Amino acid sequence: MNMMPKLTRIAVFSITILIGTLISDYISAYFVSTIGKTYKGVAINMIATVVVFYPLFSLLEYYVKKASKRYIQKSKSVTGNSFLGLIIGFTLAILVLFMMFASVWYNLNVLSLF
Repeated sequence: MNMMPKLTRIAVFSITILIGTLISDYISAYFVSTIGKTYKGVAINMIATVVVFYPLFSLLEYYVKKASKRYIQKSKSVTGNSFLGLIIGFTLAILVLFMMFASVWYNLNVLSLF
């Protein structure tokens, strides 16, 4: 049985979920910095979460999946090996998302460590 389609699907969904979470958290951080930690801020963060995730999983799902899938497929073609390309492409995407999450959540610059 060929595991590549299943692994590709897992990678695409993982990247899509993380991008949606990052966008939602960025919006939440913006409102917390401008409004503060209030009940109004909680309501705005809840609305922001729905505004980000609803289109992500219903209206824009096709485009996000297509872009993520294209990225994974391109990384496969660069390495010449489907499995290796999938692992390298997924790892690079996770590293970039890690740096972005560190910045949004903890105001950390991961690149300053190097």
